[in-house]
Amino acid sequence: QNQAQLAAVGQAMAGMCHEVNQPLNAMRLRIYGLQAMNQGVGIDQIDEHLAALDNQVERCASTLSNMREIVGRKPLNLGVFDAEKSVEHIIQLLKHPLKLQEVDLTNTNIGAHNKPKFFVFGLAQRLEQVLINLIHNARDALVEHPTKGVAATINVSLGLKEYRGTEGVTINVVDNGPGIDIELQEKVFEAYYTSKSSQQGTGLGLTLCRDFMHNLGGQLTLSSRLGETTFSLWLPTATGEETLK
Repeated sequence: QNQAQLAAVGQAMAGMCHEVNQPLNAMRLRIYGLQAMNQGVGIDQIDEHLAALDNQVERCASTLSNMREIVGRKPLNLGVFDAEKSVEHIIQLLKHPLKLQEVDLTNTNIGAHNKPKFFVFGLAQRLEQVLINLIHNARDALVEHPTKGVAATINVSLGLKEYRGTEGVTINVVDNGPGIDIELQEKVFEAYYTSKSSQQGTGLGLTLCRDFMHNLGGQLTLSSRLGETTFSLWLPTATGEETLK
């Protein structure tokens, strides 16, 4: 379990390094420009330049804050949290590094027009670890088995769904990769089963993901066919006065 969690953290750290490096480079270039202008005739519209630098600093701070929430060693106190914010954190963290691997990561909020509340009971850190694992698995399938002439895509969609009479939040991670054979679709959740090399996979990632979801009263299911694989997360909607805060 520790090995699998460390692997997920390492992959997330790579995304964080890229995400922080971009604004740092942008700030360095702008500072060089400001220095050159200052040595010449002075700097016009200095407020605009300072605001641009401040925006890049905020981007770095936000990325580091997201990462700290994902991997920080916090007490495992369950509570109500916004699943939509967790999805946004992970999309922001992984979008750019996946783009470098020619994989397009997108986010679709199914209820965007009526703005539903996606509050669930559990631990945001656990949900985000599950999402990282599922997205990286999809990435590996797309990179290792590319489809000629088809752009590799992963879409994370968020919506509300009833399961066995209980209202809940569903998050689908869908890729347009080669698919998973029907006889392997249940096997992928077994401990120590992996189709990856020993350097890439421990065979525990999906087992832990399913256990995390079950411990929170949720579900993790899989459906797959040629050209489309969907991992669906479901957690019961939080009820009570906490959701109104």
